[in-house]
Amino acid sequence: MQKYIYLFIFKLIPFILTNNNDLNKCKNIGDKFIQNLIQYECYNELNNNLIIKEEGGGGDVSFENGINLFNNNYLIGRPIGCVPSNKTDGTVIRPGIVHITQHFRYECVNELPNGISLKITHCIDNEGKLVKVGEYFTQKFPEDSEKKFSSVECVGNEFLAKKVVHEWSSCELPKGGKLVEGDFIWQDISKNSLRSLLQKKEIVACLREENNVKLKFTGCVATTGQEVVISRYANVAGQWTQCRRFKEGCRLINVTSNYIDCEFEGRTYKHGTTFESSSKRSFYICSHGQIIKQGCFIQGQELTLVGDVKYIDGIKPVLCVENDNFTLFNNLVGCDLPDGRFKRFMQVWRDDDTMKRCSWAFNNDGTIARFEINAFACIDGKEEIPFNKIIQRENGQYVKCAKEDGPFG
Repeated sequence: MQKYIYLFIFKLIPFILTNNNDLNKCKNIGDKFIQNLIQYECYNELNNNLIIKEEGGGGDVSFENGINLFNNNYLIGRPIGCVPSNKTDGTVIRPGIVHITQHFRYECVNELPNGISLKITHCIDNEGKLVKVGEYFTQKFPEDSEKKFSSVECVGNEFLAKKVVHEWSSCELPKGGKLVEGDFIWQDISKNSLRSLLQKKEIVACLREENNVKLKFTGCVATTGQEVVISRYANVAGQWTQCRRFKEGCRLINVTSNYIDCEFEGRTYKHGTTFESSSKRSFYICSHGQIIKQGCFIQGQELTLVGDVKYIDGIKPVLCVENDNFTLFNNLVGCDLPDGRFKRFMQVWRDDDTMKRCSWAFNNDGTIARFEINAFACIDGKEEIPFNKIIQRENGQYVKCAKEDGPFG
């Protein structure tokens, strides 16, 4: 299990050059101020309109339309640099220059005709190395790591970057070296250990159990290179096998067909075979010795999948369940909405910024008690976001669909 030990987020606001009064904080020519991570210097925007008139023996200084040179209304701020801290006493980066802090590498870019913007180009890992936005870097094991190591993930974009430092533990391998928590390797089987001729290696993983991590055998590797998880079956070179865990490790055991065949209602079905129940209500498949119901024949030969609802004659709802039957909704036919509208079971609709579904609740005996209206997703613009999912918008902002006191927030 990985642990997230650091999370650093830095958000930049892209700047577009403008002469709006929002940027007019100038009192005197040469004054400087900081706004939205950009440093501005005050100057007179009408200097370009200066005209020298020669009358008599001297010259008068004037502007077109008779504008006064010293009118502060025409002093504006022009961008001259970037300030990552957005503070008056912060470090100023001139256009074309880079700046590195403990966690991020910045670059002040002059993008004509739009103006100056501050961009994040990299995250800085724990050794001071650069990690590009969108990439990750894994740290090596330090000598005093106590079997732990970390990796840096730099996610986001040039205006909103997030640096995440993950920390893992590790397991000591019998022949030396370390295996990172959550990883696995193929391991040779001891020559003195009994094994099938169809097995060449076993799978060992570094797994966490409560507060400790340790090596654990988790599967077998066949001579064909096929990985077989504990208790699963596999056909290797025409022979059915099962991977089982023993004290000394995992072993691939040859099994007869009765291990993977199925018996149902007095008949035997081969692995992969599909069949109907004698009642003609259910459709099954035999999968590695297990009988799995696929669906119900509720009306005619059209298959309704397990968990789906079929309306008989388009009026009476019936639910396909796991046993060799189907469940009736008694007198229920759907959901009555607070505004008077009606929705069928499994029907979905949009309610403001939330997606909802007409569902139901069970009694303890498996019968259906009542209808329920469940919210399952949020609407963000034209995008549908499932419950608990986090997405990043085009502007770099992260949003999550989560429940509040009501259906969704």
